[in-house]
Amino acid sequence: MSTRHHALAAPDPRSFAASTVALTGASPDPLAMAMTAADGFVLLGPRGSVAAAGVAARLRLPCGLHPDTSGDVARWLAAVPATGSASQPGSGPLAVGALPFLPGQPTELLVPLISVVSTAAGRSLVTVVRPAATSADEAEDLALLSDLAALLIGTGLATLLDRTALATLLDDTDPTTLLDETDPATLLDGTDPTTLLDSTDPATLLDGTDPARTPDRRGLAARLSGPAVAARPVSTDLAAQLDGAGLPAETGGTVTAPPPHRTRVDAVSAAPPATPVSPDPERQATTTAVEAIWQAPDGPEFERRVTAALAAIASGRVGKVVLARQVHARFTHPLDPVAVLRRLQADEPTCAVFAHRQAGGVFLGASPELLVRRRGDRVVSHPLAGTSAADDAAVVALVASTKEQAEHRTVAEAVADRLAAWCDVLQVPKAPTPVRLHGVAHLGTRITGRLHQPAADALTLAAALHPTPAVAGVPTGAALALITDLEDEGRGFYAGPVGWVDARGDGELLVAIRSATVAGNRAVAYGGAGIVAGSAPDRELAETAAKLHTALGALGIDAPAPSPV
Repeated sequence: MSTRHHALAAPDPRSFAASTVALTGASPDPLAMAMTAADGFVLLGPRGSVAAAGVAARLRLPCGLHPDTSGDVARWLAAVPATGSASQPGSGPLAVGALPFLPGQPTELLVPLISVVSTAAGRSLVTVVRPAATSADEAEDLALLSDLAALLIGTGLATLLDRTALATLLDDTDPTTLLDETDPATLLDGTDPTTLLDSTDPATLLDGTDPARTPDRRGLAARLSGPAVAARPVSTDLAAQLDGAGLPAETGGTVTAPPPHRTRVDAVSAAPPATPVSPDPERQATTTAVEAIWQAPDGPEFERRVTAALAAIASGRVGKVVLARQVHARFTHPLDPVAVLRRLQADEPTCAVFAHRQAGGVFLGASPELLVRRRGDRVVSHPLAGTSAADDAAVVALVASTKEQAEHRTVAEAVADRLAAWCDVLQVPKAPTPVRLHGVAHLGTRITGRLHQPAADALTLAAALHPTPAVAGVPTGAALALITDLEDEGRGFYAGPVGWVDARGDGELLVAIRSATVAGNRAVAYGGAGIVAGSAPDRELAETAAKLHTALGALGIDAPAPSPV
């Protein structure tokens, strides 16, 4: 009999309240909305989007993602008192975020202050999670309320929602009672944010720096209260990843879009130079936006690691292992994450674009791989393994390749075996189908099932599946140990689960591949390759270059066109 020792660390869910209303007109841009606050999240794909801003609560997983306790997250959400039309997956209180590649690493999910779920058919629901009237922590109440008010303005929702909808979200028959007597309705119409507060320096409260300086606390502001938010765990610090790789300090300057001209990475150094790289004078006009660019590891070192992995395979230590590498860049000005996301969306329209913004940077990408989607008692997973170039001849060769088919079969069978423990019915196609992307193609198997009752929630299913052999190897424990032995850089969120789960247990989590971290004027992109018996080090290096092409292109770095892999 196992002992539960992975308890969820979180505030009392009854100290919060959630309200949901439908948007009858236009919806906010999900990519821009996610980047409005210091903490934001978006998952945008062909089926619709979930966008979130602000933090009502942090749900800590001290021992990382674990099947025994991941269900505590959905149970916490279900315990939040909720009202309104939270009828579709992703509406109502939900938890969002990116999770580390290493499943036992401490991490957290965020419960957003504001979230918007939109379907491909155009239906959108807005949910607000706010303090409930049960706590005496006035300062924390006011800080959250000021954040909420600022986000209603910053996301544009204050102008998209009518007064009745705002009253519902704010749990008040007259939303103007949130504010003082200076005509607060003006704020909710989005015309003058300073009318939220009195004349004692209204910017103070909106910045959240001094919540004790408040207007007359009547109506909603007088009633709402909540607990102190759980402290942020030390999990995956984006800035630390960048700094740890030796990136030079961030430069100043205004936020700009990715450079319109792209810098090639066909000649880069293995470590950051002592001084910024001066571009070739003949290419000066097209490269001034990039100051330095390098790989970790470089090509020869990556091939050495592949050779070591092949030796481990030959000895029987592992049957497969996935090795990753990174491309680092420093730009002359800070990058605009929204512009990077728009490029990803344009380059990979069949993928799901995601971003998780937190202190230190933005982790973002365009993933073609669905780890798990849960809707009621239905579950879907779409693992990918086996890679080629995307042209017709290469895809034909991919389907015919004994090596690539064997690599894919290992992944698909592992995912099916793990899902079978949670399902009454499981459907697994007999053969994979090619999935063609912008620069590469993969073999994919779409696995569907019906969950037995009580149905496991999406996060529990993700914990049961991650890491799949597509991103780690087989057997899992030995592959993870070999990755730790061979890789010095650390993966952070790369190839971990990213997505959301709601109070019903529905949710969607992707495998965070084709990804990058952006922090000010610095960025790092990630790519990996599965090593099996018969792998050739030079071809595996070429495969990582092909996979890196998506993220590098979105960053404005002109990587060479993917070569056959």
